[in-house]
Amino acid sequence: MLLWILVGMAAIGAVLILGMEHNRKVKALDSEYEDLELLLAESESVLADRDVWLERGNWLAKVQPPFDPEQQKEIQTDLIDTVDKAARESSIEIRKRLLLPVTNTPDATQIGIDVTGYGSLEGMLKWLYALQSPDKVRAIERIDMRPDPRDPEKVQADLRLIRFYQPGPPETN
Repeated sequence: MLLWILVGMAAIGAVLILGMEHNRKVKALDSEYEDLELLLAESESVLADRDVWLERGNWLAKVQPPFDPEQQKEIQTDLIDTVDKAARESSIEIRKRLLLPVTNTPDATQIGIDVTGYGSLEGMLKWLYALQSPDKVRAIERIDMRPDPRDPEKVQADLRLIRFYQPGPPETN
């Protein structure tokens, strides 16, 4: 009799262990199914926007100029002149400027400059707006703007302006 009780308890334990393992596998499959449904929804969304992205790619191919390494100095000078002219027109004082090394990525060759500007909030916003230009393929990559603690009417902005060119040859080390 005791033997049958032990066998029965062992059977119940085995059924419980198998049931828990089954539930774990079902939960894992449910999670994987949800992940696949999300991936399918994302893929369908991307495919639905295919024409828009193709049009954007065509536009970019038209407006993004090629990068000529022999003209690097002129290109950098043009970027500095753009920053300075927009600052003058917006009554912004340039306190620091640092040209960045040319960067090649699979999507673009990037020419950049780190700049610190100082002035009124209105002038700063006008300056920032003037620096970004989709048709010139320029964008502010990062910005840190803060008020002047001594003069609450003034702000200082540290930013990185990048000008994008068609991708160049890969960099070699």
